[in-house]
Order: sequence, then C-alpha cells, then structure tokens
Amino acid sequence: MSLRELLGLSLKDQKVEEFLKKTVKDNKPEIKKFKETECHSYKKEGIAFDIKNEKIETIFVYNDKCYGFNKFKGELPEELSFELTNSEIVKKYGEPTGKGGFNMPVKTKNSFLIF
Repeated sequence: MSLRELLGLSLKDQKVEEFLKKTVKDNKPEIKKFKETECHSYKKEGIAFDIKNEKIETIFVYNDKCYGFNKFKGELPEELSFELTNSEIVKKYGEPTGKGGFNMPVKTKNSFLIF
C-alpha cells in the first residue's frame, strides 16, 4: 500500500492497521495533541501522521537524524528519494509555493508534498 492511499483514512481502517502492523510492528506512537489535530510519531520508523477529525490528513517521512527520527525505510511517493537535492526536486515539480526552515511545499496532481 502506498503512503498516498492512506490519506483520508481512519487509523481504524483495515488498510491503515495493516500498514502500521507491517511498518511499525508493535511500537506505540508518541502522540501530541493540538487544537484541531493530533500528531502520531513513530521516531524509530521515521514516520508521523497528522490526524484531523479521526482521519489521516498528513503523512511525514523523515531522513535519518531529522528532528530525532530514524530514516523512513518504506517506499516514497512520486518517485522521490532521500538522495534528491532541493534543486532536483524543484526541477521535477517546479518552484515551491513557500519556503521556511527545512520545508518546501510543492503542489502535485492531487496534494501537496512538503520537503
């Protein structure tokens, strides 16, 4: 199952449960609650989910040692890899809609990717 297919699904959805069982096994997430969302972080596996209205709104994957996460070892969307440079990403997707810190939001066909 691709990461993109998880967007909009509930954490209780069978597809999400299967993905988590395969990816994070029995590890419990670190959960941070915000006004409208919750962030479920699996630092050892390099992935985090923003949950809004009980559905996955955003998926974050991390390279090694980024914000205390290990490198995500699953398949990245949109033919991305952690070896791509910012300039290679801009060449492929065009200029980001904004920049700040380490984040570069880029509009793709159905969603935003943030690098």
